[in-house]
Amino acid sequence: MRNVAFLLCVVVACLSGAVSARTLSQSQPADSEVFQTALAQTIRRCWVVDPGSEASKVAVTIAFSLASDGTLSDAPRLVSATEGSEDAVKAAFESARRAILRCGGMDGGFALPPARYEEWREVEITFDAQPEGGQ
Repeated sequence: MRNVAFLLCVVVACLSGAVSARTLSQSQPADSEVFQTALAQTIRRCWVVDPGSEASKVAVTIAFSLASDGTLSDAPRLVSATEGSEDAVKAAFESARRAILRCGGMDGGFALPPARYEEWREVEITFDAQPEGGQ
């Protein structure tokens, strides 16, 4: 069932939304961006952010590694954040981290094709609640 949901996400293109992803690996096969975008869209469904909070105005980029079975192999880590107070950055990071853990813990990890492991092993996702162009 996990693979069906993942493939459906890829088929739909998973190109809209406020979460973007890219691979950290040196080689970037053409399909790598599709896997990364689909993974970001999956995680976005688990992301909860209070639209009126100070944290919702902070974009955070989070990196993490996945094991070949789609489970997290290390803790999500903050790569960068847009301007905001220390508390807002911390809250934005924690919200994004929880989304990754929540989605990664469902049904035994992310449903990704093991044969393409090198394309999705290292992930970096930017979480940004602000609409394109900001407010």
